[in-house]
Amino acid sequence: MGEPLFVKLVDQGRIVYHESFPDQAARADRTWGRYNCVELSPKVAEYMRRFQEMRAREIAEARGRMR
Repeated sequence: MGEPLFVKLVDQGRIVYHESFPDQAARADRTWGRYNCVELSPKVAEYMRRFQEMRAREIAEARGRMR
């Protein structure tokens, strides 16, 4: 089972997670480079797939206009 990398920050427009900037920086320093393998959730993986397809299509169209 994986470990969530994100914490809930806002709920219905209200800040629900209070952490100072120094605490955030310290947490980032503790975890930087710690995760060698990341598995995307199915929803995020689908967003990534769609974005990559869109990007590839736009690049191909731009290259076609440059000829």
